[in-house]
Amino acid sequence: MNSIGKQLILIVLALTLGLVLVLTPYLLISKPISTTIPSPMVTPTITTQPIIHEVVTVSTSTVPTIRIETQNIFRANYTTTKDFKTLLNFLLNAKTINNVIQPYYRALGATLLPVMMVIPTTLLAEYTALKVSTSPVYQRVSETNVQVVGVDEPDIVKTNGRIIVFASGSKIYVVDAKGREVLSVLDFSGEVRGVILRNNTLIALICSYVVRPIIIDIAASFKTVIASGTANTSIIVIDLANGRNPKVLLNVVLTGDLVDARRVDSRVYVVVNQGIDFNIIGNNTLPLPIVNGEPLNPEKIHIVDKTASNYINIAIIDIDNLKFNVESFVMSGSSRIYMTPSRLYIISNEIPYNEILKRIVEKALQILPTNISNNIYKIYTADDIAEAYRVLIDTLSKLDSSYVKDVVNDINKDLSYLSVEIVKVYVFDIEKLSISLRGSIEAPGKLLDQFAIEEINNVIVLATTYSKSIPKLLIETIEAIPRILDISEVEIKICNTTGCYIKTLKIPKETKEVQNITYIALQITSSDDTQNNVYLFNASTLQLLGKLEGLAKGERIYAARVVKNILFLVTFRQVDPLFAIDISNPSNPRVLGFLKIPGFSEYLHPLPNDKLLGIGLENSDLKISLFDVSNPIDMKESSKIYIKNSNSEVLQNHRAITIDIEFKRVFIPLTIAWSRNSIAIIEIKNNTLALNNVVFHEGARRAIYIDQELFIVSPKSIKVYNYWTLEELYEIPLPQ
Repeated sequence: MNSIGKQLILIVLALTLGLVLVLTPYLLISKPISTTIPSPMVTPTITTQPIIHEVVTVSTSTVPTIRIETQNIFRANYTTTKDFKTLLNFLLNAKTINNVIQPYYRALGATLLPVMMVIPTTLLAEYTALKVSTSPVYQRVSETNVQVVGVDEPDIVKTNGRIIVFASGSKIYVVDAKGREVLSVLDFSGEVRGVILRNNTLIALICSYVVRPIIIDIAASFKTVIASGTANTSIIVIDLANGRNPKVLLNVVLTGDLVDARRVDSRVYVVVNQGIDFNIIGNNTLPLPIVNGEPLNPEKIHIVDKTASNYINIAIIDIDNLKFNVESFVMSGSSRIYMTPSRLYIISNEIPYNEILKRIVEKALQILPTNISNNIYKIYTADDIAEAYRVLIDTLSKLDSSYVKDVVNDINKDLSYLSVEIVKVYVFDIEKLSISLRGSIEAPGKLLDQFAIEEINNVIVLATTYSKSIPKLLIETIEAIPRILDISEVEIKICNTTGCYIKTLKIPKETKEVQNITYIALQITSSDDTQNNVYLFNASTLQLLGKLEGLAKGERIYAARVVKNILFLVTFRQVDPLFAIDISNPSNPRVLGFLKIPGFSEYLHPLPNDKLLGIGLENSDLKISLFDVSNPIDMKESSKIYIKNSNSEVLQNHRAITIDIEFKRVFIPLTIAWSRNSIAIIEIKNNTLALNNVVFHEGARRAIYIDQELFIVSPKSIKVYNYWTLEELYEIPLPQ
């Protein structure tokens, strides 16, 4: 064969190979490869969409371990951005405000744009999978303890009566409840923050972090930078119909740290908080929300607050139809969420810096002479408050220090009347996959937790603790010490071809004047002088309907719960007042009665027959109380149990408790003597509390029940007990 023929063959082969490489991703997308699980000790696989970077590992046990790489992110009254330029202009202004109130610096380091890769699943030999036990639908299956009926919340343990799902670290264990065996272990490249289970569909919430900074080119010569350390939240929908062969149905990855999630019917709502890194904002560079490796369309980014420091990214996923929508709102950072079937509430405890800066500039303009204030006034009237403040501080720092101190003192007197501790609640309407901001409400103080907000009969109830935090300008002048140059002469050595010689240069003494340096900074000082307040708003119009202020001065709220038309509040400093507040008339909330007892409750749970369960601490003991609230004017602590030197996760996480209303049992995870883990089983009989038993199980995190069996879950194993006799029936080891 001549050389021309060989060259033609090589060209044909090259074109063919190139065509295969180009078409491979599209072939993968068109139809994910489905495989079956082979016999033990053969690499298991999982059906996946090509969005997942998958690495499959082999378990040393007979339980298939499935490695799932969470994709790293490489690639009312609000304004929807039309393009990246509009958003960048807003962020540049927000950067100015951020720099004058919270200056910081973080090095970005080297940048790298990784290649998005898809590793297809491997075709394996066919085999007949073992069938999972298919018992009939169970009538008695415990559910996660949630705040609102019909709104599910994520937790580390879920069950549908057939399987138990347990999240621990980076793993999720899928366990056959009746077959008493681990069906599979899902291993993720990130921390499992929680799971939601609907029938046989699992939603895993995974958090991972960007290791190296990333630059992504976007439209119109703009680029976005993802800084190292940026959190990513992966929402992975997995089919567990065959627990031995889980199948990934959908993977949605977005920048931001998980705030919380909820499920209403087939739709899952996930809220993440993405802090805006103001250091990387420039003329053509801006941080953006990234979804599945691509910057979010600017039409889905909505500007809410002028002093915003975060993207609040909200993902809505329909797990039945495998469709999703992501919207981003530029606003204050979120601390927690609350949700009803039709509304989502995002809560932010914030300080109104823009209002503080405005008050400082306005007061200064009243004090300063015209020749000094003219330039500041021009900037102020252009509505650039942050720049006006910056110029003001720069101007004051150059004036006589005694005069500046007088100016600052006058400004601070004016600031002392400003309330700066504010809780802001953003109210969103939800309809299928769409979400829109209805507006926001504000109230003085802070919310304790999600139970301090409730919507009942179209009324929003807020319970806040307010401590008078005062903004203040601090001034410090560093007196400069004159530098005296007392060197009288200096020697100069000069060398050439004939040799070297020394020349002495006479220098006259001189005193160099230096100026004093004045530093001025804004500080927020807090106070121990607290009071507790209740505010009621119309949930449709967001108008304030009524308020009750000044409760339990000097104390703070530790627990809150709305039951029917009564708001129960627990405040604490020395004793534990339990307040009953009538909110049936939103325009006139009033205290019906209160009960003072030692200790305090951090979690309240309503029970049938006008009873209220309280769990808290008294000294170093865990205290479980039963309150009779049938007469809110004269409430009684009818029963109590002390567990010495103990604590419980329930005090920080209401999802840790399991309550069996039908058989009047309460299951509480315990840490006894600050080290030993167990589950306390409390029974409610004849309006009294009784300790049925304490079941010790190393690392015990949750107790759930299925029919007549009790399952106690720990990272090492799941123990199965007879529900009534508590006889241990079986232990299911969890592969480590």
